[in-house]
Amino acid sequence: MKVLLIGEKNDFKGEIEKVTGIGRYARELLIGLREKVEVSALPLYDHSSLYSSLGSIIKGIFYDYSKYDIIHLIAPKPFFPLRKGNAVWVTTVHDLFFLKYKESKPICLLWRNFTLRVY
Repeated sequence: MKVLLIGEKNDFKGEIEKVTGIGRYARELLIGLREKVEVSALPLYDHSSLYSSLGSIIKGIFYDYSKYDIIHLIAPKPFFPLRKGNAVWVTTVHDLFFLKYKESKPICLLWRNFTLRVY
């Protein structure tokens, strides 16, 4: 079985001890899967500039995904591949705590931060 992990440009490199959040999850997933299946990492998303973002989109569109059995998007990002093949697509959604804790919805946080600065 061949698995492809798609993430941000810095999700798969560097020391794991210095990383938190989605980057940490991506690295631990890569390390854990290497023990069980053939896995590759594609650091596709680069948002360091407008040109890098456009390059990421173009690379994602034209990359050949047909040789993989499972393709895992580490985080939900815009993604429109042309050569998908027959792979199963998986997306991990992070940070859904606002569904349970209504006061932590992004719009509530923005409003609270705005009102604190105004008064």
